[in-house]
Amino acid sequence: MASLICGSLAFDTIMDFEGRFAEQILPDQLHILNVSFLVPALRRDFGGCAGNIAYSLHQLGGQAYPVAALGNDGGTYVERLQSLGIDTRWVRTMPDTYTAHAMLQHAQQFKAAGIPFVFDPGQGLPMFNGEELTRFIQDADWVTVNDYEGKMLSDRTGLSHADISRQVRGLVVTLGAHGCEVWEGGQKTLVAPVKAQAVVDPTGCGDAWRGALLFGLEQGWPLTRCAALGNHVGALKIAQRGPQNYQIPAGLVASVLA
Repeated sequence: MASLICGSLAFDTIMDFEGRFAEQILPDQLHILNVSFLVPALRRDFGGCAGNIAYSLHQLGGQAYPVAALGNDGGTYVERLQSLGIDTRWVRTMPDTYTAHAMLQHAQQFKAAGIPFVFDPGQGLPMFNGEELTRFIQDADWVTVNDYEGKMLSDRTGLSHADISRQVRGLVVTLGAHGCEVWEGGQKTLVAPVKAQAVVDPTGCGDAWRGALLFGLEQGWPLTRCAALGNHVGALKIAQRGPQNYQIPAGLVASVLA
């Protein structure tokens, strides 16, 4: 089985700021805010949710097909994907634009074609109203959100996590360092976190987790086991800078199955 991954391919430009913005800003003077910040480090990484998820899934041995668009600056990204062995047949180049930083999923197409899919609104969730989000849930097989997105999803639809899980095959709410909740048929199971060797960079952790989720679903695993593998991969990712610079050890899948 293969997975179509609809989302963005983007270059993440990440700056490191030493300190806290709150230390440099006067709350009662925001109307005349005029400050600059020293950024001692700046890096550009391959990113975007489609690329990040494909990277994770491919490392685990799954078959990933990113469905995304690149701008006229995206040639190096295509070359990188191909060098990793990731199929790029569904990646389109838009020569008149720069590489996009966002892409909306068209879930109805998968529903109409009878293709099981995961609805993962991510940072695009605020763009949808309650009626649209409810339609996504009705069409989806699985729903994944982080805890912040999960609260917004419930607020906008009026559906609790238990309610959502009764309409789909499963709902997963990731909790960062606290593991994740797996909801099935209205019942919640907490999947324990995996302690990372180091906390270096959270960028792309959710995408790494979702790649593991797709791999487990491809194998027909129970949702709790998929989530457990996701927690392991997320812990590996957070210990490395950038969304696509971590390596998954060969024995990881077997250890999760044990």
